[in-house]
Amino acid sequence: MRQFVILLISVALLALEYYLGTRKSPLLGALLPGGMVLLVAVVSLALRDFSALPAAAAAAAGLAAAWLIGRSKAKAAEKAELEKMKAKDL
Repeated sequence: MRQFVILLISVALLALEYYLGTRKSPLLGALLPGGMVLLVAVVSLALRDFSALPAAAAAAAGLAAAWLIGRSKAKAAEKAELEKMKAKDL
């Protein structure tokens, strides 16, 4: 059951990151991976156990990839919309 909850949280975070990537403000999507790494680093410093940092960096890279995919799709959609508007003006 625990693995299912972890999987559900992971999918929800990826979906949130993708959604934030499609919004106009790109900063919101960049905050989640950075905040996650910062949180793990602070906890690792407090516990003096740095074994979780590579996993946190990999998870942040996955979140950043989902954010970049969302950004590229949003930019492509915006470009297509502008081309449609230009075509109607002609």
